[in-house]
Amino acid sequence: MKNKKTKIFSLVVIILSIVVVLLSAYFIDGPEKIISTVKQANGYYLLLAAFLIFLFWFFGSLSLNALLKVLGAKIRQVDAFKVTMTGAFFNAITPSSTGGQPMQVLRMRDFGLAPGLSSSVVILLLIINNVVTLILGLFSIYYSYQSLGKTWFTGLMMILGVALSVLVTLLIASVIIFPRKSKKIIVKVIGFFNKKDAKEKIERLDKQIDSFYDSFRVFKREGLYKLIPCAIFVALQNISLWSIPHVVFAAFGGVTSDIVLSVSAACMVALIFGYVPLPGAALGAEGAFLGIFGPLYKNISSIAIVVILWRVFTFYAPIIVGALFTVNFRTEKEVEKNE
Repeated sequence: MKNKKTKIFSLVVIILSIVVVLLSAYFIDGPEKIISTVKQANGYYLLLAAFLIFLFWFFGSLSLNALLKVLGAKIRQVDAFKVTMTGAFFNAITPSSTGGQPMQVLRMRDFGLAPGLSSSVVILLLIINNVVTLILGLFSIYYSYQSLGKTWFTGLMMILGVALSVLVTLLIASVIIFPRKSKKIIVKVIGFFNKKDAKEKIERLDKQIDSFYDSFRVFKREGLYKLIPCAIFVALQNISLWSIPHVVFAAFGGVTSDIVLSVSAACMVALIFGYVPLPGAALGAEGAFLGIFGPLYKNISSIAIVVILWRVFTFYAPIIVGALFTVNFRTEKEVEKNE
């Protein structure tokens, strides 16, 4: 019942965000301006944007397999891609992108991987992603602050975005640094929110946590330097995603003399709307995009069209394409029933 309500809420938020963005474009630019802007779009750049979002997913699957390989549990690349797309779909439809990781763990169970091992890979991948994003974010804020952080609001949002990334990374890392305390806290939280069958769920979670730490010890024994390939794939994954705004602007004749600044701006947008507690950071993402990219591409006749297409590639495409990979995906209740 709760899961059904969450899906309905997510669907309402997504539809509302689409309507608001379309109405904003209509009333701000007007139909004539929108039509004239669309007519001058360069289709080759739009195809390049589609290719970049595919690269984002592909590098994500490579980073997942890079971690599994260290544990000697490599799966087929096509299966790793399915796991990645499952995460992309559920991240898009859940608030603050919180639903992707648990579903990836369940998805990997379909390919014969134990929940503890899958959990360790997913959590470690999340840590690596946060660390890499934080490093790129610190570079981006250093590189772009003079150009983009001139207004106090934008500057504050950029700093808060980086600070949040630091906090999330530390919280996740604390699970590894303080295993016993983290385990007690997690068990208490599960017990508090699951009054019904709490003992059974805690016992199952307890086994998964132990399996997670066993898997992480393998990473330490094999050498943490073996995580470098995964970090490189994550960096390429993020850069591919953050290059999409520049390509979409270019499709409509947008010109900037500093491509690195454009990619840095996209990184800042991602950090800023990362803490909006709505599916896809609805409305917050569009507002951050307009605030950051507006000063960079002043020769665009209708920036609202760029915002819409950017969201099509980075938010709606993962929902549409990701849904194709979750058609036959078993839910947690179905998995528990068959075990």
